[in-house]
Formats: sequence, C-alpha cells, structure tokens
Amino acid sequence: MLFVIKKIFRRDSVDYRLVRRFTGITARSPLLFLVPCVAMIGFASAQNSPRSPQSLIPGEQQLRTPLQPATIAVSDTAEGTVQSFTRAAGFGDPVAQTTLGYLYGNGISTPVNFQEAVKWFRLASTSGYPIAEFDLGVAYMYGQGVPQDYGEAFHWFSRAAEKHDLAAEAGLGYLYEKGLGIPHDCAKALKYLTKPAKSHYSPAEFDLAVIYLEGCDGAPNPTVGTYWLKRAVLDGYAEAEYYLAVRYLQGEGIGQDERQAVMWLNRAASQGHDLAEFVLGLLYSKGRAVPQNFTAAIQWYRKAADQGYGPAANNLAVILHSLPELGGSPAEIVRLYTSAAAKGSAAAESNLAELYETGFGVSKNQTEAMNLYCKAARDGSETAKQHLFASSPQGGRKGNCLRGSCELCRE
Repeated sequence: MLFVIKKIFRRDSVDYRLVRRFTGITARSPLLFLVPCVAMIGFASAQNSPRSPQSLIPGEQQLRTPLQPATIAVSDTAEGTVQSFTRAAGFGDPVAQTTLGYLYGNGISTPVNFQEAVKWFRLASTSGYPIAEFDLGVAYMYGQGVPQDYGEAFHWFSRAAEKHDLAAEAGLGYLYEKGLGIPHDCAKALKYLTKPAKSHYSPAEFDLAVIYLEGCDGAPNPTVGTYWLKRAVLDGYAEAEYYLAVRYLQGEGIGQDERQAVMWLNRAASQGHDLAEFVLGLLYSKGRAVPQNFTAAIQWYRKAADQGYGPAANNLAVILHSLPELGGSPAEIVRLYTSAAAKGSAAAESNLAELYETGFGVSKNQTEAMNLYCKAARDGSETAKQHLFASSPQGGRKGNCLRGSCELCRE
C-alpha cells in the first residue's frame, strides 16, 4: 500500500489550502447572481432581511420577508420560462428583468450568456431595483459580461446598500477589507459587515469571524471571532463549516481534532461546498483522519471537479492515471488534466506535459510538452522546474531546455 501511495503522488497533486473567497454573493455555487424569487412562481424581495436561498458558498436556506408576488406566469418548459420572463421584462418590470438576467447569468433554461445577463441587470437598475444593482456589481467584480472593474463594483454595491440591501452592505465590507477599487479600511469594513451580520446574514457573519480571528490592521480578537464563527456555523453556512473544519485539521486557534474536522467537512460538502468535497477526497486518498479509500476519494474529487474546481480535477486525474485498475480511461485523464490546466493549475500543466512527453492519451509532442513544462514552472510547479533543469550524469543540463523555447532556460 505504501508503494501505491508513493506511485500516486509522484505526479503533481494539490494539497488543501485555507481559502477564503468573497461570500457576499448569494446564489448556489458556481452560480453568481441573485434571483429575486422564492420559486419560479411568486416573487419576493427582502431588502431588510436575508433574502437569498443560498450563498455562493452554499448556506442554509434563510427566511425572508415576501412582498407582493409579481404577476408573471411561468411555463413548465425551459423555453416557456425564458419567454414568459422576456415578455414581462419587456413591459419594464424590474423583478422580471432581474430574474431574466439571473437565468442568462446562471444558464438556467437557456445557455449561459453573461452579456445578456448584464443587459437585463442594467435595465432593472434604471428602476433602482437593489437586487439588480447588486448583481451588476457582482458582474463587474468578477468581470463577467463586462470588463472587471472593482470601482464599478463598489459603485453598484453602494447604490444597493443605500436601499439597505444586506448582500450589498456585506460586499462593501469585503471591498473595504481587501482594498479592491477603494483604499483598504478595516474600520469601514467592520461597519458595513456588522449590520447584515446582526441580521443573521451568514456571509457577513463569516467575514466578521475571519477578520476578528485573523486580524485586520491590528491584533486578532479570538473571542469575538469565535462568536461570529459560531453564529455562521449555527446558521448552517457551509463556508464557515469548511473554515472550522480546516482549523481543526491544522490546529489553528483550537486543538487539532481530525474527527471534528471530518464531521464539519461532511456538513459543508452535503451542501455542495467544492473545497470541502476536495479536502475529503484528499483525506481519503491519503488515509488521513479516515481509512484510506481511493473509491471514496474519487467520488469526492469528482463532485468538486464537476463544480469546476481545478485542483480536484487534477488530483482525480492523478489517481486514475496512477491506478488504471480503477477504470479511468486515457481520454478522461487527458480531459481532466486539460480542464484543470485551463483553470491555472500548475500541477495539472506539469502532469499534462508528461502526457505529451510520453504519448499517453495524446500524440507524442515534445515541443508541446516542453511548452507546458515551461508554463507550469512559471506558475510555480517544482516538478516542472526539476524537469526543465535536471542534471545529466555528466553534469550540466539534461537538454530539456533545448527542445523548447522556455524563457526560463535563458535565465
């Protein structure tokens, strides 16, 4: 079994990281935009209460205060759904316009079209509709349908926050904390995060927890941080559950407890949290905190990879590549490495280079292999760097650099 572990991780695998992401967005991952409806029939806006079914990092559904439902008939068919909202949006209904933007932005009942989503969000924003203003800010924050522009994100979050939109207030807090588009200002970050957090808006509770636990222009305050983290966890917020799990794994600020870590990872993963799914895959593949089980590792990695998480796609390919008895085809392995490499995974770039170098699943192509090794080395892969600069028995370089045009070879 030890041989198997060594065999698998001779390729570039990716370990877990305590990753914190912007969590003011309130739509199911990987969807980015808010929908102003409780279901496809009967709309609600809750500008003064938590008003979205899920967060970008999915959280427990929260109660919200419904307003008068919009009178929009929704067909049972996907085509009818878009047509119904398009008709209502054409009459200037901002709720229908925002919902139509949500459908286009998230690929629901229609192919994803960020430009079309932004068009409808902008139209709804002319009516001062805060959810549309927030969604437009999200588009600018991530550069989807428009060029990335944190200043514009700040502008649209500010407009929505003036109407007491909780997600927009949390978004402003995040921008101030990170200094995105505006000067870094921890005091203003705390100000904008505290109000929605007090209203049990889970993303704000979690951001406050991280600020107090890790410190922001000052010493951490573990007591206050733990209070907000506990609230976010009790509200079923998956990002907080994941964060708590990793702290238990690493023993950061609390005693290391792998049993508790696995419990909280499973809770977060049950809500579709991609990083929790990834870490569970990692634990099962390494046999840490749980019995080693490559079948379980594959299942968890696949769940995270299906959500577009590149490191999970890479690690899944590593297992399938190293253990052919588990049923991974060369075509699937190439697809997984290619997908992860396209998302910027240096490990996947290095592993894909190996495929081109050996002709596994692809036509052997030394030039492409060297180009990929170069890119992977530039992106931080130590394996790729070693391959480029490995020494021959006679000393000096192996000659790998001579087969490509990598600028690193000229340094």
